[in-house]
Amino acid sequence: MADGGTRGVGKKSAGDGDIRHTVAHGVDAAPAVGTVGSGMDKIRIEGGRPLDGEIAISGAKNACLTLMPAALLTDAPLTLTNAARLSDIRTMTALLRSLGAEVASLQEDRVLAISAANLGEPHADYEIVRKMRASILVLGPMLARDGHARVSLPGGCAIGARPVDLHL
Repeated sequence: MADGGTRGVGKKSAGDGDIRHTVAHGVDAAPAVGTVGSGMDKIRIEGGRPLDGEIAISGAKNACLTLMPAALLTDAPLTLTNAARLSDIRTMTALLRSLGAEVASLQEDRVLAISAANLGEPHADYEIVRKMRASILVLGPMLARDGHARVSLPGGCAIGARPVDLHL
């Protein structure tokens, strides 16, 4: 749900497999229908009035996941704004911290301040790496900085096994 008091109420329709959601902004709301099970979710807005309001759009997850390990290349602080608030970002934060980087989440996790001035050994913790495919992205910066690095093959891919050779 979006911030600013927007709330959602869901109920299952009888017979057709749809889930109906009413998203309220104020008193009157237009119902939206999300089709479940077809592989392609969609939202249909029904109602006699135009949509009105604002929502905050966060940055792209994959862009943030590639920029975060770039902080390992320098002793200077790096600040990322408009970061997506997702579990993968939290996992990368944990991985960078395990390597000795300082990561501060500011403004409700929308801003990340990263300092890699005091890194430890260039060894990525398997218990963190196994959770997310993007963990391999710390390998290059660690290798460039220290001349050696150790990172297990990453996990976390629901699609199945995918090669990481393009990242190397």
